[in-house]
Amino acid sequence: MRVVAGILKDRRGRVLIARRAAGCRKGLWEFPGGKVEPGESDEEALKREFMEEFGMKIRVERFLGEVWHQYPDLGINLVAYLCTPLGEIKKRTSHSEIAWVEWKKVSSYPLAPADARLLNLIRP
Repeated sequence: MRVVAGILKDRRGRVLIARRAAGCRKGLWEFPGGKVEPGESDEEALKREFMEEFGMKIRVERFLGEVWHQYPDLGINLVAYLCTPLGEIKKRTSHSEIAWVEWKKVSSYPLAPADARLLNLIRP
């Protein structure tokens, strides 16, 4: 399964992470994004996911990297893109919490395993 993650930075250089509210990785933090639907580009999927989950428009800037991770229930190809917010977060549908975090502090949050691997790859 191809999954996109938006590495969304604010004007202060902090990164958005979100805590999963449901599912097998409930309570773990992740870079927001979601599954790429058939016929959809990575960019389209990211824009759709941010609108569905946060009511927020984003601009996808550039590809950052990708990792393959096998969870017990599925394997994912997690692909990260640097994104810029084009507005404020208006809602939260799939996450119990969100946080704007400095890069050096992201690893102190309990990240989903694929996101932890991705962080080690893309961290500045």
